[in-house]
Amino acid sequence: MDALLKLPADDQLTEAALARISELPKINFYRMAARVDAALIPLTDLIRAIVCDLEIEDRVREIITLRYAHVSHCAYMWHVHALMARNNGVTEKEIEAITADPTVTGLDNEGNLICQAVDDLYTHRNIQEETRQKLQARYSDQVLADLVMIVGLYALISIVIDGMGVPIEEDDPLASASKPV
Repeated sequence: MDALLKLPADDQLTEAALARISELPKINFYRMAARVDAALIPLTDLIRAIVCDLEIEDRVREIITLRYAHVSHCAYMWHVHALMARNNGVTEKEIEAITADPTVTGLDNEGNLICQAVDDLYTHRNIQEETRQKLQARYSDQVLADLVMIVGLYALISIVIDGMGVPIEEDDPLASASKPV
């Protein structure tokens, strides 16, 4: 399928947008998001806040993100976050397990539970009772709020990626990164 939009050239972006994307990794998502100048700075600030300032461990954040990329069929997100997942200690076997359908059972208990929470949020837009009870027994309210914020962020991002048609980079600028900002 052809992309809705092409990546904008520098001369198609505002000075503010160019300044912001110059501070970020050189990935196509940020360049495409720069088309919506009024949203770029708040969006990238939100990404920084959720990716950098939450209590959830980076490894767990990447498991959440990969599961969301899988269930939402967002190839760009999967590609980028599989790289970062490896850089945060997620093994190839775990990455493969995250792709199980309909339920992830090939991770440890925590990973399986986290993936079930992602599945619940994707499918039902809330956490189902059995999953909720297990999450509340294991995590603080802050970590639970963080989990929902991560899924919500990547729901937004996956729609932007697939809706606009963000192409996967050929040079993998995040190949050695642990975070996308």
